[in-house]
Amino acid sequence: PIVVIPQPTVLIHLFQYLDLLKELIKYTPSEHPDYTYLYMAKDEVEKLLEKLEERRVEAERAFSVKELERKISGLPQSLIVPQRYVISTEKIKETDIVTESSGERSLVMLTDIILCLKPLSRIGTTAVIMTPNTPSYEYQYLWDCHITDVKLSNVDLDNDSESEPTDTAALEDLNTQQALKDDLDILEKIDSLRKQLNSSYTEVRFDKLGDLKEKLKKKKVPTATLR
Repeated sequence: PIVVIPQPTVLIHLFQYLDLLKELIKYTPSEHPDYTYLYMAKDEVEKLLEKLEERRVEAERAFSVKELERKISGLPQSLIVPQRYVISTEKIKETDIVTESSGERSLVMLTDIILCLKPLSRIGTTAVIMTPNTPSYEYQYLWDCHITDVKLSNVDLDNDSESEPTDTAALEDLNTQQALKDDLDILEKIDSLRKQLNSSYTEVRFDKLGDLKEKLKKKKVPTATLR
């Protein structure tokens, strides 16, 4: 859609009219017959300015997408879609986990998609005779994805230690190990109390300590405190 924006001089005049109406209202008695019409005129001018501001924002957004499209080589389809505009552009480093190769990228977020672009360096490239019809590209299209398909995760790049497992099986295994440790602590406390008793309870056998020791060995949990 084509959005027409009034010339700056027209907008300036409208703001001047609005200021003039406000001054007239300020010095016009409320019982004056023109008082109501002045208020109505002021409201209409304010509504018109709001609509023009919306048109201006829409035009700037559409222009930003058009300018971005002009700078990208290899786009599979046009970026110009109603209600689409550029939200932000960030420089990132993309790394291939298979080949371990990396490169500088520009990540462009629009209202509904994310574009990954490769900046084109003109240093050291073969000279090309430029003509008025020769496009001047700044980026090479690499890939895009819909905004709803993006999943975010926190990555601690400064932590060189091995990351904790996050799959369900690994988490269950960690929970099992922790439960065994807790049971061991409780039984050791009971065993300590048993040794302090001078009654028939000293004959109680705590076979579970041995069972826990074997389970903890299988889970590779330190058992140095076991006797």
